[in-house]
Amino acid sequence: ALREGQLCPDYPLGGTAAMAGEAQAYSKSSRCHDDRRYWEITLAGAEKMSSWSAAGAHAGGSSDAVLRETCYLPTPVTDQLRELARQAGIRPEHLLMAAAAVLQSVYQGQHEVVLGTQLLGRLASTARAFPAMASNECHLRVNVSPGLGFDAIARDISRQMRLALRHQAYRFEHIRNDLGLRPGEPALRRRGEAAVG
Repeated sequence: ALREGQLCPDYPLGGTAAMAGEAQAYSKSSRCHDDRRYWEITLAGAEKMSSWSAAGAHAGGSSDAVLRETCYLPTPVTDQLRELARQAGIRPEHLLMAAAAVLQSVYQGQHEVVLGTQLLGRLASTARAFPAMASNECHLRVNVSPGLGFDAIARDISRQMRLALRHQAYRFEHIRNDLGLRPGEPALRRRGEAAVG
């Protein structure tokens, strides 16, 4: 528009007041209560699992122990992932999350692990139009017992992700409080993310 000498059209960006108003309305709603109850049931006792609390990682402390690495898969590999996911009826990133869960269980010698990922955390239209980060973190408890096949693990992750999306508005910091974790106790940490572009 500017290149053609015209005024740019207004874009309906959300404001902080509207964003705060939606958050306050949510906190008093039955949906908030349902979301909180869902996470209480889903994550009960998970804070004691070593896969969810890392030694030396504390709320507000150093992130030196956090490992983050980005890698790009060759096109033939991503094509294979997409085809396998299509056959299984799930998303490709859920296959990668299943692989991360299996690897984590091997490292830690546990048949149940906790995986974390980022969700949008925005449900209402005003929140989605707000030009800032407002993502939320969710955690999945993944059963990786030896008798389970890899496809069963991936389908369970896919099922849990669908449920997590329904309850993603409940903030992770509130979940920490609900679990009774205080500053200085082992932090509940994100263990892995996956995306297939």
